[in-house]
Amino acid sequence: MKACIILIVISVLFSFNSLAANCTSLGNGNWNNPATWDCGVVPSAGDNITIALGDTVTLSSVTTITGAPVTINIDGVFLFDTPSAKLRLPCGSVIIISATGSIESTGNGQSSHSIRICGSKVWKGTDGKLTGPLVIGIVLPIELNYFDAEASGSEVDFIWQTATEKDNDYFTIEGSSDGLNWIAINRIEGAGTTQEVQNYSFTSPNQGQFEYFRLKQIDFDGNFSYSDVVAVQLVRDELVVYPNPSDGNQLTINLPSNDSGILQILHSDGRIAHSMELGYEKVINLSALDLKTGAYIVQVQQSSEVQIKRLVVK
Repeated sequence: MKACIILIVISVLFSFNSLAANCTSLGNGNWNNPATWDCGVVPSAGDNITIALGDTVTLSSVTTITGAPVTINIDGVFLFDTPSAKLRLPCGSVIIISATGSIESTGNGQSSHSIRICGSKVWKGTDGKLTGPLVIGIVLPIELNYFDAEASGSEVDFIWQTATEKDNDYFTIEGSSDGLNWIAINRIEGAGTTQEVQNYSFTSPNQGQFEYFRLKQIDFDGNFSYSDVVAVQLVRDELVVYPNPSDGNQLTINLPSNDSGILQILHSDGRIAHSMELGYEKVINLSALDLKTGAYIVQVQQSSEVQIKRLVVK
């Protein structure tokens, strides 16, 4: 199933749903007058708003709705009648003009009249009377078919595909170790505007740093959106101890990384036979430790990760 990236994630959508209302005009009146609407209040975030057939609702000031998207159904006339008349709607909002509806602008201040959705101007007074049937809304920047990531050794392979793109400037791949804090890994150029399927791929070194990834898409105008988050099972380097069994002379230890930490050789009862600070590779002179024949534990602690190996000395 295709997963469409939404223009901007509206994290507060559900908190507004309980307050959303259906507001229908009761006759001619001003948008910002509660008496104009059967809901008894001025329309706000999340509302389904209808200008009924035969009614003219005027807008006389700058009116901004923020939060959850709204739907405006225009069966009558939506009239902008003063120089300061402007309507600003949140991302995802839709204006539906029926065959009987219209958006109109009087000559007084017509050049300043406008409607914006998610910051983009979708109508201005100088465009003239707008009639239906017509749907006005923000076109999604891309239609994402899929985004996936897969670990391959110490690298991660990313692939994604878009069905369409509109004004798509570029993508960034972001990684996270906890799913909350994100770091940009790389930038990949988009295809701009196209109706053709586009396939993308990218390989990035990971070194056990990130387990979660997402795709960020950025428009030419700076608007952005995110894909779903994908999780990757990391392939981590392991502690290597050789030769094992050991003859009690030299022991070579290859560490998972060059991070700081502590290496210890423990007796089977947990007593410490040897302890040292870490480097990427260490050669230990076992003969100087006077280890007796038997089994030991080599333990490496780097950050919060501990790895152990069993060592046999003959």
